[in-house]
Amino acid sequence: MSKFLKYISWIFIILGMLSLIIAFYVFLSDKQYFNLGEKFNLDIGNQFGGLLAGLVGIFFTGTGTFLVFLTFEQQRDQFKISQFETSYFNLLSHLQILIDQISGPVRWLNISSGDVKGRLYLYYQIRELKELITNKINSLLNEKLEKEELEKYSKLTGVFLFNDKDLINPVPFDKDLLLEFIQNIYEEFYNRRYSFLSHYFRFVYHIIKFVNDSKISQDDKQKYIDLIQSQMTSDELGLLLFNGLGKIAHRKAYLLLEDYNFLSNLDTRLLPYPKLIIKLYPKTEFKYLKYSS
Repeated sequence: MSKFLKYISWIFIILGMLSLIIAFYVFLSDKQYFNLGEKFNLDIGNQFGGLLAGLVGIFFTGTGTFLVFLTFEQQRDQFKISQFETSYFNLLSHLQILIDQISGPVRWLNISSGDVKGRLYLYYQIRELKELITNKINSLLNEKLEKEELEKYSKLTGVFLFNDKDLINPVPFDKDLLLEFIQNIYEEFYNRRYSFLSHYFRFVYHIIKFVNDSKISQDDKQKYIDLIQSQMTSDELGLLLFNGLGKIAHRKAYLLLEDYNFLSNLDTRLLPYPKLIIKLYPKTEFKYLKYSS
């Protein structure tokens, strides 16, 4: 809208200037109006002045009107941005409070402990999840799963054995089957920690959704979402990656993570078989994959 008003204002300014130039040209070139050899006719001059004032006045009055509208439009946009930023930074503050209040038991490396809080809890959870997935994959490779599971996921054996290496010709595989395999493990992990983690995942999703649904430019949306990501640890990003793949997570959460390249700064060493797992996020540019073993 503001661009349209700017264009219209410039059109009125240009038309006004052209009208002024044309009027002066007509006045100076036509001897009926202007003749150096004769006495200047005040009546004709007054008529010309009235015509000129009326003609040019119309265009510049129109320009002024559109500029007033443009000013109101810009003030309204600034007010909307101010409202958005107030809500946005309040949400970020509440997110930090929520993280500080997260607490739960830790079972990493089969060592039970009392409850731990905050980001330390999230630090242990991504490592517990990595251990759980790695153990499940090892059980598949060693044929120690239930018969039904072995038959179902046997096609992934060669994938886990070879595709996490830098191969020129990787073993082809069914991504949907890999996704289902990861989803089942994550569902087992998440169900045991639902009361500790569910509100955290929902809150993060709604902050991203709040920015995505706002009436700001796409570049600004990316900037504000990058700011959310910049305040998160790799442990949090790793948990969000698996939650986005989970059956419980809304499909929109996964799409938002992909669309905004939200997981790009994840330390992929936190993932089991990272070169395979990231194939489930094909649009995301993982910056630290080269550091994974």
